[in-house]
Amino acid sequence: MELDYKAIGKRIKIQRIQREMTQEKLAELTGLSNPHISNVETGSTQVSLKSLIAIANALEITPDVLLCDNIRYGKHIFKNAVMEAVGMTATRWRFGLWLIWSRR
Repeated sequence: MELDYKAIGKRIKIQRIQREMTQEKLAELTGLSNPHISNVETGSTQVSLKSLIAIANALEITPDVLLCDNIRYGKHIFKNAVMEAVGMTATRWRFGLWLIWSRR
C-alpha cells in the first residue's frame, strides 16, 4: 500500500492554519526543523511515524485525521468533516448521495 504523502501534508497544513499556527511554531512544538515541516506539508518528503505523531500531538488531533484517505476505516472522519463544514445532517447527506446515484 502506497501512502499519499501530498494528501497527508495538505491535511497537516490545513490543521495548522486552522489553529493560526506558523510553520515555525509547529517546528518548535515538534522538535523538527522548519524546512522539514515545509517539505512534509508539500509532500516532498515522506513523514516518519515518529514525526507524524509529534505533529498530531502539536496540533492536538489524532493521527487518523491526517491519514483519513490512507486508512480503510477513516473515511467517516472526512465525511463528518465535510458534513460539519457545510452544516449538513446525516439524513441530508444520504439524500444527496441518493440524488447523485439516481441521475446516473
